[in-house]
Amino acid sequence: MDWCQMAIFLYCGALLHFFADFLSHRWKEEKFIYLHCTLYALFFIPLFLWLKVDLWWLIIIFLSHLIIDRPARKYILLLAKVFAKEQHDTIAFGFDQIFHLLTIFIVALFIF
Repeated sequence: MDWCQMAIFLYCGALLHFFADFLSHRWKEEKFIYLHCTLYALFFIPLFLWLKVDLWWLIIIFLSHLIIDRPARKYILLLAKVFAKEQHDTIAFGFDQIFHLLTIFIVALFIF
């Protein structure tokens, strides 16, 4: 396991996540969800090329982002309502971000 490359991947992956998710946030609506997830995955291409990671991992990045943002979204909102009676949208956003970052961590474990 190459710890240096894994650390670079995690650091840059987290930055890319926040940057890509923020920039394509307006396309999170149901009709644009595939565009949102595609743009999100495309942001990772330079990192993958730099670290010589197989580009098929982009499919995993795309699918995991799609699952978290759509089918799992209702469960994330339900989980947030359990933890907070008020401001559950803010809590749901936090859980959403945690799940995305956890996915990047899991992908890094498999790659490196």
